[in-house]
Amino acid sequence: MEISWLGHSCFQVRGKNVTLITDPFPPQSGYSLGKVNAPIVTISHNHAGHNYVQGVGGNPRVVRGPGEYEISDVLITGVASYHDSKRGQELGRNTIYVIHM
Repeated sequence: MEISWLGHSCFQVRGKNVTLITDPFPPQSGYSLGKVNAPIVTISHNHAGHNYVQGVGGNPRVVRGPGEYEISDVLITGVASYHDSKRGQELGRNTIYVIHM
């Protein structure tokens, strides 16, 4: 497995047979996402700097929120959390992903 930081909160995770992108960001964030393709994108929360799915090529399946997902032999478990220390009252909900490739 190879994990590469692409900027902000975005990572590219490459397994043997599949690539996954986490929290893609828009050009306005001050980072350059470049040209990335992946069949899977995970979104931790619905803020502009974390959900720029249109920046990822390859018509990806998008995982948003808690639950269990199996896509292209990748097992993803989304665990509910909060984006702040006040149980989401300030910044809302968040999802933490456990990814098995």
